[in-house]
Amino acid sequence: MKQFTAALLSLSLVCISGCGGGPEGGQPVFEVTGNVKMNGAILADATVIFSPVDKQPTATGKTDAEGNFTMTTYEFGDGAAAGKYKVLVSKSLVKASSGGGADDAGHEQDPEDSAVHGKGGGGDDIANLVPDKFSRATTTTLDATVEADKANTFSFEVTP
Repeated sequence: MKQFTAALLSLSLVCISGCGGGPEGGQPVFEVTGNVKMNGAILADATVIFSPVDKQPTATGKTDAEGNFTMTTYEFGDGAAAGKYKVLVSKSLVKASSGGGADDAGHEQDPEDSAVHGKGGGGDDIANLVPDKFSRATTTTLDATVEADKANTFSFEVTP
């Protein structure tokens, strides 16, 4: 009887520790979709991050050609946990140098040694196409509240 009780207790502990609602004991997530525009125009290929205000996990997404996104927390497109978030939006463009020539220190550069080839040669510029305030949780003016069993569809407008 002692062995049966010990086995039952062990099984209960495994179930309790593994039954958190989300994958591998994480928080349950709910479908989250939306759209991002900048100055009224579609913002394609932008990164969207739901930065948690509470203790839920971070969720991320990427806008498509129409500016639409689906958030991911654990598995692609699964959604975001319930709670309040600051919403971050960014879109970067790497402007590679034309190749060759001299870098800032006067050294000759190989045209193959550039960001296009993953080496980040000197003279490459990274331009953020979205105002910087939207890429930081401390300065963004965008927020979202994800609710269980609700349609969590958001529209965000990024402006200067």
